[in-house]
Amino acid sequence: MLIDFPSVPVKLSPTTSDIITYGVIDVDGLLAYRDGYLTLEYRTLNLGHATSDVKTIKLGLNDLREIILKKQLMRWTIVLRPASMSVFDGLPGAGTAGLDLRVDRTYYEEAERLVSHVALELSEFRLNTLASAAPHDAHPSAAQDSASAPALSGAALPLPPPDIEERHEVAAALRRINDAWLNGRPDDLAPLLHDRMVMVHPGFSGRGEGRDAIVAGFADFTAHCRVIRYRESENQVDVTGNTAIASFAFEMIYERDGHRYLSTGRDLWVFAKREEIWLAVWRTMMDLREEETDAAG
Repeated sequence: MLIDFPSVPVKLSPTTSDIITYGVIDVDGLLAYRDGYLTLEYRTLNLGHATSDVKTIKLGLNDLREIILKKQLMRWTIVLRPASMSVFDGLPGAGTAGLDLRVDRTYYEEAERLVSHVALELSEFRLNTLASAAPHDAHPSAAQDSASAPALSGAALPLPPPDIEERHEVAAALRRINDAWLNGRPDDLAPLLHDRMVMVHPGFSGRGEGRDAIVAGFADFTAHCRVIRYRESENQVDVTGNTAIASFAFEMIYERDGHRYLSTGRDLWVFAKREEIWLAVWRTMMDLREEETDAAG
């Protein structure tokens, strides 16, 4: 069972020039991320209410400077800032510095997950680009010059925050943890957990101590439950020295004893670095809610 990751329907707002010059009054699109490319499929509606054929724009990570989700009271917008606006040539609604894609409230959750995923992929791409560009024995000033070298598309890459490598390492460790239990491999958790790890029950109603006990808890879940759907959003990692805190909101539908349950909340993990390896040392779930549901996956 892998993390559910759907496409997101979006709308673009044609500019005055688009309306006057091309007669375009509306643009519908579908934004997706597959195989390392952010893909926008769209079609336009003109003044005569005729619909165009579907057109496609593909952006590699080297084409993208930034992707963010603006949350407003009645409207959410996915903002794309490309390395060069030439990638949006001919696209109605493209501004001078980027592209705003409106998201219907029905798809807020999908939009949040897509943006979080692509933003993480973009950060990892930049980190790998910088690492491959900098000589291992370079002087610090030379490494900095190399870090600010142009990206593949010719645009300058901003320097990453000092702890970005550690944050990616922690995020990768957490992904391995979730991948292990979601795919029914609880024994794979052992190398990722500290031998004295503590798991605090929701609401601080109790606790489990020790790696073996925690792995056994996951084993019990995977043996008796079947995950129908699992989604993450609002992923965040903070690192201070050899300690890191990682959290994310989740929604899961699982089946147990013939009944389906909807579980939502926030998963909070604490990691410690031991001999260059990030190990989970503490975990709890906050704002946990569970209810029986008839929802399908």
